[in-house]
Amino acid sequence: MKISHIALCVALAFVVSACAQTKDVNSSTKMTAEQMLAKKKAKAAKAAKQQASIKSNTDATLGAYEKYKKAAASKKAKSSGKAAKAAKQQASIKSNTNATLSAYKKFKMGQAKKLPSSYTLYFDFNSAAIGDEANAELKKAVYKIKNTKTIRVVVAGHTDTSGNKGYNRILADKRVKAVDAALQKAGVNWLIIEPAAIGEKNPAEKTGDSVKNFQNRRVVIDIK
Repeated sequence: MKISHIALCVALAFVVSACAQTKDVNSSTKMTAEQMLAKKKAKAAKAAKQQASIKSNTDATLGAYEKYKKAAASKKAKSSGKAAKAAKQQASIKSNTNATLSAYKKFKMGQAKKLPSSYTLYFDFNSAAIGDEANAELKKAVYKIKNTKTIRVVVAGHTDTSGNKGYNRILADKRVKAVDAALQKAGVNWLIIEPAAIGEKNPAEKTGDSVKNFQNRRVVIDIK
C-alpha cells in the first residue's frame, strides 16, 4: 500500500510538471506571434510612408513639368504672335514697295514715250570707235528701248563718199557691229536688233564723190 501511494504521488507530480511545461511553451509561442504581427504592422507603416513620399515627389515633379509646359506654350504663342506681326508688316512694306515701283515704272514709260524714236551716232573719219558724244546718244536710245514696248531696233551704218564703195560698205558694217555690241552690253536683247550696213548710199548731206563729211559718217538707231 505504501509503494502504491508513493507511485501515485510520483505520477501526479510528473503530470503537474508536464502541464507547467506545456503552459510555458504556449506562452512562448503566443509572444512570438504578437511580435511577428507587430513587425508586419511596422513594415506596412514604413511601406505606406515610402509610398506617400514617392507620390508627393511625383506630384511635385508633375506640377513643375506642367508649369514648364504652360510657360513654354505661352512663350511660343508670344513668339508666334511677334512673327505673325513681323510677317504682316513685311507684307505691307512689300506691297507698298511694289505699288511704288509699279507707279514709277509707269511714269518712266510715259516719259520714255515722249522721247524721240531715232538716235544718230556720229563717227570720226575712217573710224568705228564710239566717241563720248556718240556714247551719250546711245545711252538715250537704250533708255527709250528699255522703258517702252520695243519690238524692233534697226541699226543702220553710213559713211561719207571718201574712199571706194566696197571699203565704205565694210566700214559701215564695222560701225554697225560696234553699236550692236554696245546695245547688247547695255542690256538690249539681241533678238530685236536688226543691223544694216548701208555704206555711202542715202547720205544725210548730198556731196560729190570722195568728199569727207562728218554728217554722213553715222549710225542711225531707229526704235520701233
